[in-house]
Amino acid sequence: MDSTIEKKMIILSCPGILRTDIDQLIKELVPRPIETPVDDVSSAPVSSCGYEIISGNSYLAALQKLRAQYTSAPDRYSPHPTLEINGNKVPRPLTLLETLEMRLARSELLDLFFYSCTGIVYLANSRMSKLIPVCSELCALPKDFKDSFLPTPYASLQGTELDLSHGVYDQLLGFDTVLSHPFWLAVFNFL
Repeated sequence: MDSTIEKKMIILSCPGILRTDIDQLIKELVPRPIETPVDDVSSAPVSSCGYEIISGNSYLAALQKLRAQYTSAPDRYSPHPTLEINGNKVPRPLTLLETLEMRLARSELLDLFFYSCTGIVYLANSRMSKLIPVCSELCALPKDFKDSFLPTPYASLQGTELDLSHGVYDQLLGFDTVLSHPFWLAVFNFL
């Protein structure tokens, strides 16, 4: 992907908004009940909330803006998911599943590239990986982080382990393939 393209994050801001029309795809992919209207935003699907888009030319830049925006008006952004890091409540980017749900429910988001807090960790010298829906290491990046990857201890991280030698990777998949692909089944919490 072109590194000059500005990538985005979503911050949730408006509680109690009715969910938009949902097509058959999201009904099949997202394993949660879909209700309208939403009374309890804390347990509602992400796409039932209002949102704002935060842009940045890197993951860290977008994360910094997310943190600043949340800190400047925590009541306004109270529906946004948070994480406790070193005793502090901090906003986290949406997970890959939450971002996918939001994009499928809001057609204006389909052509945008979004960062998420979902981490994929690779075991050195192997085809093994772990999918970590909420990767606290990605959410807690320090302001001065400059590397292109985050060295992490594979064995100590909790996530869904995937053998990359099983399945098709690094190419486009059709809808039927997505519904049976190990990575996407892990994203949708079906594994």
